[in-house]
Amino acid sequence: MRPLFLTMFVILAVRLLPAQVAGDNPFVDDAPVEDIDPAIIARIKDQALDFQWSAGFMQSIAQSELRTALDSMNAPAAGYGFGVEFGRYFDPVPVFVGANFGMAFYPSRDRTINSSSRRSYSVTTSNFSMPILATLRFQPSIYNWVYPYAEVVGGITVFSSDVTVRRIFDNDTTTTGDGDGDFSWTYGVGLGAAVKVADIITLPNSLQRTLIDIRFRYTTGSRVEVSYADLLDETTLDYQVRRTEVARPAVLMFQLGLTFQL
Repeated sequence: MRPLFLTMFVILAVRLLPAQVAGDNPFVDDAPVEDIDPAIIARIKDQALDFQWSAGFMQSIAQSELRTALDSMNAPAAGYGFGVEFGRYFDPVPVFVGANFGMAFYPSRDRTINSSSRRSYSVTTSNFSMPILATLRFQPSIYNWVYPYAEVVGGITVFSSDVTVRRIFDNDTTTTGDGDGDFSWTYGVGLGAAVKVADIITLPNSLQRTLIDIRFRYTTGSRVEVSYADLLDETTLDYQVRRTEVARPAVLMFQLGLTFQL
């Protein structure tokens, strides 16, 4: 969890440092607080913001047939990664339309064997899934503080497994690869909520809003061949890319991050 909190802290710091944070007692550059009309601040904080983007930690957990297929390949059912999203919010109509991209990484293996002082061999495996989705969201605003939402999503999810083999002799390196990949047409539904943590105000009327965003999505899709690359044992460089077909791959996704309205 430490990398998650560090990532969120860095994102929030980068957004907040260039400007003053306006809360119940707003601070504005180069102007005494007592000279600012509270009605002006309230009007600025209440204005509609057209664009929003988000970034955060993502967990992807296989369900039903997909989970069974991964278990049959001795592959983990959960992957961890990140998700980003950008789109437009049509306030006062409580509708958001956007695009979402994510990557969930599954455990990978890396092993090197030195057969002599001049020769070595290494094998690296990598496995990931990559959802690329369009989002249509019903997202009402509760006093510009809380934004609960329900959404439908659609797009594709890419499943990929790769193996990289390196043979090093003196200063010469030979690299070969193996692996497999496929994609599934994907659709699903989601629920979530975003809660405001800061308003960034720049006079005379500029506003940026920062929110903590938590969401759950359930997606399924068309038939896909999933694969998993792994080393065969604990001592050699032997590897195998296992493959199996899944008729309806289903995934439960959890995401926690920050959303910025501009």
